[in-house]
Amino acid sequence: MPSNDLSAAKTTTSGGRARRLVVLLLIAGATTSCDQSSKSVIFDRFADSPPIEYLGGIFRLTLVLNRGGFLGLGETLGPSLRWWLFTIGVTVTLAMVAYMALSQRLELRGLAALGLILGGGLGNLLDRVLFDGVVRDFANVGLGPVRTGVFNLADVAILTGAAVLILEGWLSSSDDPDETAST
Repeated sequence: MPSNDLSAAKTTTSGGRARRLVVLLLIAGATTSCDQSSKSVIFDRFADSPPIEYLGGIFRLTLVLNRGGFLGLGETLGPSLRWWLFTIGVTVTLAMVAYMALSQRLELRGLAALGLILGGGLGNLLDRVLFDGVVRDFANVGLGPVRTGVFNLADVAILTGAAVLILEGWLSSSDDPDETAST
């Protein structure tokens, strides 16, 4: 009898892992597809256009080929170092995110957040591989002189996923009665 219990546990675990993989791949795939599609449409349609403002200048469409990381950080680094940091480093990080998603028991929110991070990272990594080390950015928001850097949907997905993970950790730690009692 005990061997049946073990095989049932293994089936449940591998079934759970398979479900997590499907959810992760669906979210990451949809995120990457939306990111790549938006970049292709916007860069094809507005390639020769000056920046275009919408909503009274709150949203600005500005096409930028970003050699750096998030918001252009590291753009002045040499090409070899940029390649190691933003191509190899990102690939390793994305592999770790996928491993985390598949090896841990996560609630759907946490898994979705990792899917957004993975999909956004893959979207920007595809740009680096396909477009000679650059990422296509196009969106800028703000009011008057207070504006964000230029970004894309992949950046939004990565930041959204990170925010969900941070909130998830904060909410779960505030729900833990042992933690609350000791502070």
